[in-house]
Amino acid sequence: MERGKTICKTLKQIRKDIADANNIKYEPTECTHKGPCRGTCPKCEQEMRYIEKQLEIRKMLGKAVAVAGVAMGALSLFPAKALAQKPQDKTVPDVLIDSLKTKPLNDLAGDCEDAIEVRGILLDEGQEPVIGATCLCLSDDNKKKYGGEITDINGFFALRIPRGAKLEFTYIGYKSEERTFTESEDKVVITLKDDQTALGNVVVLGGVEVKDLKDDVYGHGGR
Repeated sequence: MERGKTICKTLKQIRKDIADANNIKYEPTECTHKGPCRGTCPKCEQEMRYIEKQLEIRKMLGKAVAVAGVAMGALSLFPAKALAQKPQDKTVPDVLIDSLKTKPLNDLAGDCEDAIEVRGILLDEGQEPVIGATCLCLSDDNKKKYGGEITDINGFFALRIPRGAKLEFTYIGYKSEERTFTESEDKVVITLKDDQTALGNVVVLGGVEVKDLKDDVYGHGGR
C-alpha cells in the first residue's frame, strides 16, 4: 500500500481510538481518493478538528481527557532518524512539514493590512508534541489581545497575526514561552521546559481547586 494511504489509515485509527477512549461519537469517513496521497486531506483535518473540539468541551466540563500515547502512535509512522533531531535543532522533521503546511490558518489579524503567517510545532523537552497548549497572540507591549488557539494532536499551530505581534505559549506544568514575529515563518519549533513549581500547592480534586494541601476540597483548613 502507498505510504500516504498507510499514514491516512493509521491516523484514522488513532482518531477513532481517541474518540472511543473519551466516549465521543465518531466514525471515520471512508476515503474514496484515487491517486497519490500525502496522508491527510481537508476531510481528515475536519474530522480532527471535530475531535479536538469535543476534547476541549470535556476539559471545560472538568472531565478527564484520555490522550496518553496518542502522540507516540502518530509519530511511530515516521522514520526514527527523522524524529531523532533534538528540540534545540529548531527544525521540524521533513516528514511532518507537508502536514504542517496544509493545516488551516486561524486568522487573528482580522482586517489588519500588515499581517504575517506563522506555522509551527510545540514540543516538550522529550520532543513529544504538546497537545492542547494555548497559543495567545498579544501586541508587543501586552496591551492588546488578538485571540489565540489550542495546539492540535500533532502539537501544531497555524496563525495569521499582525506583524510585530507576540505569541505566548502556555501549558500547565511548563514554563511559558514568548516570541515576537516580524516576518512570516512556516516551520517554527517552540520547546516548553518543565516547571516543577508551576502547580505550587494547588491541587484539583473532583474539579475543585484546593489552594493549599492543608485545605480540604471546600477550602477549609486541615486539622
